[in-house]
Amino acid sequence: MESAETEGFATEFSPIEQELVVFKALTETLDSMLNHEVMTVRGDDPNTEIVFATSTHMRLFNILLVDFLSRQNKIVVGSDASYLVLLEKVCQAPSIGDQNSVGDLAQATQCLHSWLNAEIEVCVWLPSIDNEVDLAIRRHDFIYICGNIGDNFGISFGRNSLYLMQRRGINSRI
Repeated sequence: MESAETEGFATEFSPIEQELVVFKALTETLDSMLNHEVMTVRGDDPNTEIVFATSTHMRLFNILLVDFLSRQNKIVVGSDASYLVLLEKVCQAPSIGDQNSVGDLAQATQCLHSWLNAEIEVCVWLPSIDNEVDLAIRRHDFIYICGNIGDNFGISFGRNSLYLMQRRGINSRI
């Protein structure tokens, strides 16, 4: 059994148990987010569009996406890493099957990781200063900020999201 320091998992689980817990948690999380009751997928790559049934479904999706990208409860999944990091670890050293069996999953995981880390420019209206600002921000950070706004109905945006923007050095042009 691997130690928590070397693999990022709690020592109570064997490698196979760790992998099964990660896959079960991922499956439940993704099933909650990605279903046809919540959204409709239109078009084909690279012009695919997701249309949500209601604004409430859109808010729920964003909250669940932030949860997927956030650090998890070590007691529940055996690690305090995000689901994406846990999935990358499973793809690097699978306990079930072999390295060839996770090739497509590893490639999709890496594509998602790259997409999330890409810097994008977002036009944001800041009513308190009556100004529109172009933010250069990592997509992951922008999703996190939007999800926290949806989760807390904007209450904690001032503290948490602005702190994140300062900590990550998000650029703006006012």
